[in-house]
Amino acid sequence: QAPSALSKSGISKLGDEAAMADLVDLQRRLIVSGFRLLKRGGTLVYSTCSLSEEQNEGVVNWLLQQCSNAFIIPVSFNNPSNGSCDTKEKEEEKFLISEGGIAGTVRFRPKLNYPSSN
Repeated sequence: QAPSALSKSGISKLGDEAAMADLVDLQRRLIVSGFRLLKRGGTLVYSTCSLSEEQNEGVVNWLLQQCSNAFIIPVSFNNPSNGSCDTKEKEEEKFLISEGGIAGTVRFRPKLNYPSSN
């Protein structure tokens, strides 16, 4: 049975608190299941297509509280100076990739404005 958080098309109903709770519950079940299936010394990469902190950092925090042997391996994406990028592009890159709500995590943000092609 499909979670009630999903419409028939599979697209979440944004702003619906009950739907969000269902999605967070689903994400929790998925992450703990994946974590328990790891081989000793294995690495779990948790990534979603959601912009919701509840489904991202909230789920990771929940896993850290539930599983005492879970921990974060810090990652970062430094935007190195690149002669091929102008200042505006560098500023956009800094916004698109930033530190997540948990130290050592990253958050990718969509670019919502695209330059018009003439």
